[in-house]
Amino acid sequence: MKQVRRSVFETNSSSTHSITITHGKIANNNIRVDRDGYIHTELGEFGWEVWDYKGQAERLSYLVTMLAVKSDVTLWCYEDDESRTEKDIVEDIMKTHEFEKLSDEIGRHARCSGVIIDPSDGYIDHQSHEDYRDFQDFLDQYNTNVVEFVFGRGNVVHTDNDNH
Repeated sequence: MKQVRRSVFETNSSSTHSITITHGKIANNNIRVDRDGYIHTELGEFGWEVWDYKGQAERLSYLVTMLAVKSDVTLWCYEDDESRTEKDIVEDIMKTHEFEKLSDEIGRHARCSGVIIDPSDGYIDHQSHEDYRDFQDFLDQYNTNVVEFVFGRGNVVHTDNDNH
């Protein structure tokens, strides 16, 4: 059973991610738009570290990584098929309906062409994503959307563990 509580940090796991969403306070884009007209991001590594991800670019990377781990595209398929590169995997993720929608929404808000994932390998600790059926379920659990998650003032993704 999963329980979502607002405004508190708690865990029953050795590692967990706590997400704070401040509803209704959307900031303008401050993520760099490249010369090609796109915001470039990478799949991040969000595990046991103790860190607060407060910046828009960091939250975009977290969101894209969550989308990737919850998509039908397996991030780790190159382990089974050494001919597939990070570039191949990222291209497959960017072809998904969920990513295309995310890219369009970010692009509209940021007044750019959208989002491109640069070749990268990433993950979100299994205990911080396994309770979500899919990417939309993750957003629904926090009663948020792509634009609010990335551009919301005061939003924080906190990663932590019980080893300290």
